[in-house]
Order: sequence, then structure tokens, then C-alpha cells
Amino acid sequence: AIFILLISQMDKVILSRILTLEDYGYYAIAIIFSTALVQLSAPISQTYFAIFSQNTATKNIDDLRESFHLSTQFTLALIAPVAFFLGVFSEEILTLWSSQPDLAAKVAPLLTLCVIGTFINILTHPLYNLGLAYGKVRIFLKIKSIALFFFIPSLLIVTPIYGAVGASLIYIALNVYYIVVEPIVIFRIFPGFDKIR
Repeated sequence: AIFILLISQMDKVILSRILTLEDYGYYAIAIIFSTALVQLSAPISQTYFAIFSQNTATKNIDDLRESFHLSTQFTLALIAPVAFFLGVFSEEILTLWSSQPDLAAKVAPLLTLCVIGTFINILTHPLYNLGLAYGKVRIFLKIKSIALFFFIPSLLIVTPIYGAVGASLIYIALNVYYIVVEPIVIFRIFPGFDKIR
């Protein structure tokens, strides 16, 4: 929980010190809009975590595998269309929300990047819940420790040069790291879970 909190808040702390107040405000708006995707996926994530825990407690591996794939499919089916709409039509949505076309034009590129990063992150939630239900907390601590080790220096190097756009790209890179590494680790613990039966 500490590592997750550090990673989720560290970009804001660093950006608040490096960016101008105006540019930081644009970034903050983009983050707020993109995190709406997380809130949308939360009911699925919470429901299936309980199911994973129950299947794990009863050692029902077949049901656990089926539940895992269903949670992944439901998450993708629910979030992908919303993420696509929010990312592609970010400027139009922001204009409707703010009634300020100039503001929307400045925030829209950031929002598109943040939506991409958040969408990738949400795709890792079933993997994360599966690992937690099985008590594999240390594995995720190691994964996130490595991420934190590279994430903070990257922000400190990239942000002064490329501003909020650079920070948004680092956020995407962080979640690409998760979506690549976590399946490799989890599917070693659960052989066959990468295939639908």
C-alpha cells in the first residue's frame, strides 16, 4: 500500500515543484478525468477479488481460472469503449465540461495520454487481485519497488525538459512495465491461467 501510494502521488509532488501553476493545473485536470476509469472498474475489481478469495480458500482452481478470465473480459468490455471515447474525443468532452475551448485544447493531449496509461493500469487489476487472493503480496512489493526505483528518477529527468507531457509518457511507460512483468510472474505461479479452457 505504501509503494502504491508513493507511485500514485509522487508524480504530483514532483510536478507541483517543477511545473508552473498553470501547467500543473492542466495536468491535474487530466488526471482527475482519467481516474474516472478506475472508479468505473472498481465494482468489477472488488466483486471478483471476493470471488478469487473464495475460490482460493476452497482450492477450487478450475473456478478460479474461469473467474479470472471472466473478470478480465468484463473489465475490458466495460472500460475499453469508455477509454477510447474519452481518449479520442478528449478535447470535445473537456470543452463541454468547461465551456472554455482554450483550456480544453491545452488539457486534451494530456488527457489522452493519461487515459492510455490508466487503461493499461486497469488491465492489470485482475492479475493483481489474483495474486493478492493467493497471498502473493511480496511479489507485487518487489515489482512496485523496482518501478519506484526507475519512476522517480525518470520524472526528475524528463519533466523539466518535456513538462507535463513527459510526465504523462512516464506514466504510460510505468503501466507498460506492469502489464509486461505482472503476467509473466503470475502465470508462473498459476500455470495454464494464460489460456482459456
